[in-house]
Amino acid sequence: MPEFVNQLNNKCQHYRKETPKYEAERSGLAHAEVWKVRVTIKEVEYGRGEASTRKLAKEAAAEVALTQLMEEVGEV
Repeated sequence: MPEFVNQLNNKCQHYRKETPKYEAERSGLAHAEVWKVRVTIKEVEYGRGEASTRKLAKEAAAEVALTQLMEEVGEV
């Protein structure tokens, strides 16, 4: 599995941005949980992810945030 959380942290460090902050929210029944994670950098939202586990939702949010950050700095 790609490690988008790690890649996002590295890019933020490279571009001297703050460390990304993640906010997680769980909903659904115990056997059918849905996790929603939001990632912000310097209080600006960069991505959201949704999955059946917190870890997968965090990775999904980090992937979206990494793409947005790369576009912002012109690496795409």
